Amino acid sequence: MFTHALLAHHFVVVGALVIFAIAGGVDEYIFHRDIPAEESDLHAKEHLALLIFIVVSLATDWLEKSHWNLPEALDNLRNVAGGAL
Repeated sequence: MFTHALLAHHFVVVGALVIFAIAGGVDEYIFHRDIPAEESDLHAKEHLALLIFIVVSLATDWLEKSHWNLPEALDNLRNVAGGAL
């Protein structure tokens, strides 16, 4: 999905995000609806940890493609954005 987003395949990205949101909502409603407060807090922290893992993974992949050179990676990003950044 990330590659499709970079290639501006909006239909694929929006479709995947809608399916992801529906599946996540169904999962939360069915499996996590009446959990105790302590477990709910832990569950929210698990979601945060997953989000952090995904962001770090994407950033690592992005930097690796630029040979771990941050200025080069930012220049590549600026060129892809058409100088809008």
